[in-house]
Amino acid sequence: MRFMKKTLFILMIFAAAFAAAEDYSLEDYLARVERFSKDLTLSRQDVEKADVTVSQAWSALLPTVGVQGGYTRNLWDIEQSTPVGVNLPAGPSGFYPLARQEIDSNMDNELSLGVGVEQTIFNMKAIAALRASRQYKNLYGTAYDEAKRLITNAARKAYFGAVLQREVLSVREASEKNAFAVYDDMKKRYEAGMAQELEMLRAEVTWQTSIPEVTRARKNLEIAVVQLKTLAGIDLAESIELVTPLSRYPELPQEISPEESYARRSDYALLLQQKEIAEISIALAEADFYPVISASLNLARQGYGNKAQLMDTHVDVLQLGLRVALPVYTGGARRNQLKIEKLNLGMQDTQLAKKRDDIQAEITGLYLSLKEAWERIESSRMTVETAEKAYRLARVALENGLATQLEVSESATQLEQIQLLYYSSVYEYLSLYFDWEKALGL
Repeated sequence: MRFMKKTLFILMIFAAAFAAAEDYSLEDYLARVERFSKDLTLSRQDVEKADVTVSQAWSALLPTVGVQGGYTRNLWDIEQSTPVGVNLPAGPSGFYPLARQEIDSNMDNELSLGVGVEQTIFNMKAIAALRASRQYKNLYGTAYDEAKRLITNAARKAYFGAVLQREVLSVREASEKNAFAVYDDMKKRYEAGMAQELEMLRAEVTWQTSIPEVTRARKNLEIAVVQLKTLAGIDLAESIELVTPLSRYPELPQEISPEESYARRSDYALLLQQKEIAEISIALAEADFYPVISASLNLARQGYGNKAQLMDTHVDVLQLGLRVALPVYTGGARRNQLKIEKLNLGMQDTQLAKKRDDIQAEITGLYLSLKEAWERIESSRMTVETAEKAYRLARVALENGLATQLEVSESATQLEQIQLLYYSSVYEYLSLYFDWEKALGL
């Protein structure tokens, strides 16, 4: 009774763990990767930062407004001797001596208020910088698309990689189970005097050899699942179930001209945008040859007062200014910088041409590999059916004494290898198919 309770408790734990497992189809998993991938989060933050850069570039063309105010309290009077009249009578020389009096030359309170506005009228560099910031915003947006394309491709491979390891484990476990069944049968036959000890020992060796293969397959599955969870930000302690089977693979697609993929590929679009930035960089270098013109308007009031009066008297100032700045000689730095930017533009054209060649070679090579993988799937699938039939016949023949245990072991080994070959062929085909779609920009 106690044993039954413990067994029931263990079964309840396993049932609860299974019920808590989260099902993930391929589509569900990709949606989670897009949402929680740290690499994509960083790329989105780059796009947000690029938005701020555009606003910052605009600020160089918008007016600047400043307000300034100040107050000074004079604690000491500054007295200055000042003529206030003449003294009588005249002196020996006939001149009247001046009468002087010490008079304050400052007031107790000094208050100043001012408002200034400065507006750029013409600044070629600021205009080019605004164009560059907008282009960088587009560039980061395209970079996000490229990061999403690469991570999605890696996520699909990781998903089916884990499914492949699950199928490998299933094959290894089935093989170990069959090997044990053969060994158990041979043991009973030996004990009944119907089989030789050598046949029983061979069956035992085959069974014992299959056990480490199961352990290795289980380890590989656990590693694949950890990588899968890490990519999607899934808690490593969370139990998940991958519900999209490995057998759901697309048909062999029609061959597509590589030239059709240029407009769809985000990495090619990145190079095009980098070329546009190189053109803007030339404009930035040329801007150093143009003047910078700005205007300013200043309004100020300076007030003076004694004791509690802040402004017994005041002076108002209104000024309008125009400033022109033009570098005349910089030691050749401007011309050399312009040459560098033009060389960079030429390099961008070369990189675009090289990228087109790489895309053509990539798509052509992937499609040839895709066709080969497809043929291997078809071949291995038919071979699996034949191997399964051969294994069943060998088991029946062994039971009827028409085959040896060695023949059954060879049939089981062939079946296991062919099953693994089939699943590996499907995964390789899927992996190539995902790479082919990525190469086409799909």
